[in-house]
Amino acid sequence: MSDCVYPCPCGFYGDTQKPCTCAQAMVTKYQKRISGPLLDRIDIQIEVPRIDYEKISGDRMGETSESIRKHRFNLREIYKRNVPQSTKEDGIV
Repeated sequence: MSDCVYPCPCGFYGDTQKPCTCAQAMVTKYQKRISGPLLDRIDIQIEVPRIDYEKISGDRMGETSESIRKHRFNLREIYKRNVPQSTKEDGIV
């Protein structure tokens, strides 16, 4: 299970770049609504800070489609060599 929760109704509580517009009582009430039984079921909680748009939208390029296609082809060839035919036919993999 995965969940994403804002720290307050406006979503900016604790943000370093934009101030929260919520009253402290409103933040407390909001956070109490998501605590208790819901938080008991979540094993790992991670706070993710804001990332500047410029950092993720720069000019750098990822892998090309052709490069990914070749990589997938190579992985399939390795799979064909290493996994016995009977296992593939039985649908165990």
